[in-house]
Amino acid sequence: MMTDPTGTMSEEMSFDEYVRRADWLEGVRTEWVAGKVVAYPMSTGRVHAELLGFLHVLFMFFMAKHRKGRIYLSDFPMYIDDSQPAREPDLMIVFEENLERVQPTYLRGAADLIVEIVSVESASRDRGDKFIEYERFGVPEYWLIDPIRREAHIYGLTADGVYRERRLDEAGWLNSGALAGFRVDPSVLWRDPLPFGGDILALIEAMG
Repeated sequence: MMTDPTGTMSEEMSFDEYVRRADWLEGVRTEWVAGKVVAYPMSTGRVHAELLGFLHVLFMFFMAKHRKGRIYLSDFPMYIDDSQPAREPDLMIVFEENLERVQPTYLRGAADLIVEIVSVESASRDRGDKFIEYERFGVPEYWLIDPIRREAHIYGLTADGVYRERRLDEAGWLNSGALAGFRVDPSVLWRDPLPFGGDILALIEAMG
């Protein structure tokens, strides 16, 4: 039985039961890790929340313009099989051609693009376990954004199934390989306040 929401105590549970009881524990964030529910402290804070909201809107506007697919935020698990963790990324994108993977309460199979925003509590998982898992699961692109260090990285899956970091483009912008045409100046991610409303539309137009 789980008694301490630290990420080290867990309760055994099938994945089917986990998704049926999606809101069974309040005040912590949970993930299903190969037969066990693991809880983590809710310690993301204002910067994490605002950055996630900004990226959600930025991706949403771009994808609506280009009819690319759908976006899902945390609390929507990505399930591979019972031997693998069902991670709940901060943001994940599923392209139109893969929407059959989307079930009512989870994604069955790999997302096409995942974004994790690093917090103090999540840094080791985002840079370690999740990096390895997303690579192994075949997620084509992984964005790792660290507002603490003001670092942003895009890792693309190569033909040999290994993540390689994508270089900034000639303008010094982050440039997606999976979501063709999506690019952003990384300095925008560290603004306070972040772009809003018409400023976001201007960023979309700048992508071309």
